[in-house]
Amino acid sequence: MKILIVALSRHGAMVHYSIAHTNSLSAFAEVSVVTSKDVALGSFDPKIKHYQIETGKKKVGTLLNAFNPRVYKELVAIAKECGAEIAHLTVSHEWNPMVAWVLKKYLKLPLVYTVFDPTPHEGTPLYFLIPEVLVRLIPDAYIVQTDWLKEDFLSKGYAADKTYVIQQGSYSAITQWRDKEIPKENMILFFGRIDLHKGIETLLQAAPQVLEELPDWRIVIAGKGKFEPYRKLDGHERIEVINRYIEDEEGAVFFQKAKMVVLPYNSATSTGVVGVAYEFENPVVATDVGSLGAVVEDEHTGLMVPARNPALLAEAILRLAKDEAYRKQLGKNALAYSKESLNWDSFAKAHLEVYQEVIEKIKK
Repeated sequence: MKILIVALSRHGAMVHYSIAHTNSLSAFAEVSVVTSKDVALGSFDPKIKHYQIETGKKKVGTLLNAFNPRVYKELVAIAKECGAEIAHLTVSHEWNPMVAWVLKKYLKLPLVYTVFDPTPHEGTPLYFLIPEVLVRLIPDAYIVQTDWLKEDFLSKGYAADKTYVIQQGSYSAITQWRDKEIPKENMILFFGRIDLHKGIETLLQAAPQVLEELPDWRIVIAGKGKFEPYRKLDGHERIEVINRYIEDEEGAVFFQKAKMVVLPYNSATSTGVVGVAYEFENPVVATDVGSLGAVVEDEHTGLMVPARNPALLAEAILRLAKDEAYRKQLGKNALAYSKESLNWDSFAKAHLEVYQEVIEKIKK
């Protein structure tokens, strides 16, 4: 089977996801991938044909290039050159409606689209919302990552017989930067983009109790995004905020030093942070929202608490911090869970089954 993956995100978790997705498929099929020029050559397995398209810089550049006919002529040429039998848009992007139209309507390729957020997160900008609504009108099939997300997606009127559930693998590639010389520290880590739905305020409200009872521990918040709304809550000397984009090599150091990872989200769909935490044998403290319960097994790979409850969040963090044996056991469980349930071979095989079913449906 010849598969064309189109993944135009320029940076962050969606790029990591696309690389892992594409590489996993290449073990079982002939795969070509189209990315932004910001995604470095050499990111993918050498047997994958990697094509790059200039998507523009920042919002204005992206918008202007979206209506450049040259871009779509280039996409058509790529699809024909690689002899694609099916195409898959794997991440959200402002161009997706036009790209989907070219692939499905002009080239007549069966088209699959991965939906990460059936319900948009609080604060999602309009320039992302509108393309997301439009692109969902075009594909032959949709992939979501958990049963909870499928229910949410179907509640919006999408067809059940076109919607498939495939759990993503863990971002284990980051472990290539693991350094055995770096020891664990008394660190509680929040990692990832800082957005309104991430519950930073809950973590900061829990922090005084946590740090008072743990005088030799610190909290690290690492990620790009708008931290200014939380500055009034960030007054403790043992709260360290690294408010910028974190490259993988540096991110690996944070996960290696941490003794637990905290996800105090107010709402959630899916996240790659849990899988990364597991790969570094870190148990997680997570809120019971969205699909987090599908990957965090309470009392086995981490602890689950209600959202927007600083007292219970603090209690769970303190429990793991004070009980070293329990914390380490949950960390070992987390790594084992990642290897068994979040592996990319299973992910790839499930996708191939979907692709084959979609192709056969269209032939009929």
